[in-house]
Amino acid sequence: MSLDFVQIWLLIGAIFLGVEFLTPIPTVFIPGMLGFGAILTSIVVWILPIPIDIQVLIWLILSSALTWYSRRWLPRNSPGLIESSLGITTTEILAGQSGRVKYEGISWKAICDDPTLSIGANVPVQVVRKDGTTLIVLPENYVHKSDWIEPYSAGEGI
Repeated sequence: MSLDFVQIWLLIGAIFLGVEFLTPIPTVFIPGMLGFGAILTSIVVWILPIPIDIQVLIWLILSSALTWYSRRWLPRNSPGLIESSLGITTTEILAGQSGRVKYEGISWKAICDDPTLSIGANVPVQVVRKDGTTLIVLPENYVHKSDWIEPYSAGEGI
């Protein structure tokens, strides 16, 4: 039994879609888009009998376009994509001013998210977000005062 090109492209598409479910998050959508490209190529080949070199070119173009288009659904701040959100200050960050933080092996300009707080040198910090090439950080053990709940003491009146 021989397979025609439509069946071969469908099989390739099914294999890539199967691989999509087995890959870790850093490769999200790439095998899937290759699979969808192969399935769309099978539809084109079913409608138009074209030579194999043109079929491969159609598959490459469709898969590339689908991969590029699928980037909009990729979460930008996914925990699976961000290796670490911890850094360490290399200089003091004074209240309302900038300093330097070593983050992922690179020295970054950084400011504290709380403009009334200073952070000393060699202090572990949590990267809250990025603003261009500036990191917005907080000390690793920082708890905002509004998050505190005052304990009820038995001596207080109601």
